[in-house]
Amino acid sequence: MTQSEKNRFQEFFGDARYVGLKNHLYNYLLRKKAVGKALQGEKRLRVLEVGSGLSPVTDAGRQVVYSDLSFLAMRTLKRATVGEGMS
Repeated sequence: MTQSEKNRFQEFFGDARYVGLKNHLYNYLLRKKAVGKALQGEKRLRVLEVGSGLSPVTDAGRQVVYSDLSFLAMRTLKRATVGEGMS
């Protein structure tokens, strides 16, 4: 198996249909709701979200630092969030 074959999954990160579907999966929405509830009432401190990938679960209204092992996922997330005012 070549290096490019090993990383084919990352090709999905550039597909808007994949990202849209992933962000609307029921399990993802449950996790996002649970994190929001856990942070409710907390001071507006900076949050580090580890393993955010393309679909962070932390409320965009906070100061969030996203991290992931995939450089491509982070680059894609940055492009999407800068357009929404979440840099």
